[in-house]
Amino acid sequence: MIERVNYPRQLAAGEAFSLTVTAVEPILVEICCFVRKPPPPGYEHCPECGSLAAHSGQPLHLIASADAFRSEGEFLDVSISDRDGDQRTIRIPVQPRLT
Repeated sequence: MIERVNYPRQLAAGEAFSLTVTAVEPILVEICCFVRKPPPPGYEHCPECGSLAAHSGQPLHLIASADAFRSEGEFLDVSISDRDGDQRTIRIPVQPRLT
């Protein structure tokens, strides 16, 4: 059972952040960035996207890719699942860098 997920409610592009999950191990955390639907031609997920194993209560140190997030309305989707089959998806808005 996923008991608790601590995460920032909003991020800036390029910002590092911590995500902590309290749940039954093993815990799988999947990170996906979404820029537009449909994605622009040639779009590929950034290196920060993917699946990670997590330990209960220990922070994962992640980053919102500065290269991926360039417009308003973009977000990170974080999907979490644990050994019991409990699942949770959180959506974190990412603000583009001001240039």
